[in-house]
Amino acid sequence: MDDVIADFIPALLRWRIETYGGSFNKEGLKSYYLQEALGVPLKEARDIVTSFLLNHSLCIPPMTKSQESIRELQKQHNLHIITSRQPEVEQATYQWLDRNFPGMFQSVSFSANHYIILPAHRKLKSALCGELGVEYLIEDSPEYAVQCANTEIPVLLFNQPWNQDCKHSMITRVENWDDITRFFGT
Repeated sequence: MDDVIADFIPALLRWRIETYGGSFNKEGLKSYYLQEALGVPLKEARDIVTSFLLNHSLCIPPMTKSQESIRELQKQHNLHIITSRQPEVEQATYQWLDRNFPGMFQSVSFSANHYIILPAHRKLKSALCGELGVEYLIEDSPEYAVQCANTEIPVLLFNQPWNQDCKHSMITRVENWDDITRFFGT
């Protein structure tokens, strides 16, 4: 969801700079893990993300052309959201989706992520993809991309500064939503 349909990182960084100061930009983030990218402890990174999503998630814009592309793709495909957002922000996530992508997804699943210990009700993205019969995953995380590619799920990986070292025969890099709609022939 984040940095796939939601332009999360630029919005988070603007808020972070306004709230805490500093200077960050998307191009400078070489790690998917925000604690490494921002140079803060894991708990602080988790608190930053949670606070931002609870209080400002509706300010996150959709990725350029994601709404139009999703509208086209849903005509021929069943679309699902599999996000690794924290449990605390599930309601904010649903609100954002209802505002920006109303009725466009068959389901929303919350997977395990690196901020939380794997609770009993949370599964790996690759396991959720298998259960849902996902034929392709659109992703920005190198970890989740490889995890799914290793289970024979083809991945369209948004080219981002934090995933430049990610390589796998089941991964195809994309620059934007135009690339994705061309890939699916819509």
